Amino acid sequence: MQSIPAHPYWQIQEEIPNSIVDQVQMFLWAKGIVIAGHDSNGKLIAAKAFVTDFIYDWEQVEAIMMNEPLLADPQTVQKNWIASSRNMLVPDAWKDRNKIDDWFKQLYFVEHDEELATANHPDWQLKVIYPKKKTLKALTHQYFPERSTQFMICPKVWFQDLKGDKNYQVGILIFENTCCLTFVAKGQIVHFAVLAEENVPAVLSFIGNYWEKETTLQNIELIIAGIHPKLAAVQQEFRSYVPQTKAGQDIATKEFLETILQCAS
Repeated sequence: MQSIPAHPYWQIQEEIPNSIVDQVQMFLWAKGIVIAGHDSNGKLIAAKAFVTDFIYDWEQVEAIMMNEPLLADPQTVQKNWIASSRNMLVPDAWKDRNKIDDWFKQLYFVEHDEELATANHPDWQLKVIYPKKKTLKALTHQYFPERSTQFMICPKVWFQDLKGDKNYQVGILIFENTCCLTFVAKGQIVHFAVLAEENVPAVLSFIGNYWEKETTLQNIELIIAGIHPKLAAVQQEFRSYVPQTKAGQDIATKEFLETILQCAS
C-alpha cells in the first residue's frame, strides 16, 4: 500500500467565530488535491492542500477523501475543479457531441482507462472537453454525488477591467507542480493550457511563444493567483522577470477561493 500523507503540506484557517462549513469545493490535478470549506455566505473558513506520491495516485486521493474532516458531510461538496493538460474549449452553441468527441480524438490520445467528460463553464459561456479517469469518476460519484464538475479556468470577472482592441491578458493559476493559463484577448478566451510545472521562466516562455506574432510580454497583463504555500513569492518572481509588464493583479489565495466559488454553477 502506498504511504498516505497524514497531514496537508499547506493549510489556512480563517478566524471566523462559530462558523459552520456550508459549502466545500475540491481542486484536483495530476499530483494534488485541495479542499476548501466556506460558510453560507461563501466566506472561506479553512483550506488544505495535499500532494500525492505519483500522478493519478487514487489510493492516496481516496484516503484523503475518507479522512478529511472538511469532507465529512458529502452534501456540502458542491464543486469539483479539475485540471487536465489534455483539454478542448468548446462554445456552448456547439451541440453535436459525436463531432466534438471525434475532433478531440484527432488532437489527443484517450487512454483505455479514460472516457471523455464535459465540464460546463457558464461564467465564460463555454464547455471544456477532457479525458477523465474512470477511477476518479467512480470515486467522486461514490463519495460526493451532489457535486458538479468544473474546470480550473480563471474567473471572467478578473478580465473585465481593461477594454480595447489590443488588450492581451493571461490569468495564471499556480498550484503545486502545476500551472493553469487562461489566455484572453478582447474579453474572450482564445486559449487555455495546463502545464505540469510551476517554473516561472518556463511559464513566461510559453506565454511569449503563444503570442509572439501579436505582441510581447511587456504588453500582456498578468493576473496571478492560485493555491500555493509560497504564492506571494511566486507572484513577485513573475513581476521581477517582466518589470515593465502591464500592471495586472496579484490575487491572494483567500480571494481566489471565494471568487471561484461564486463564478460558475
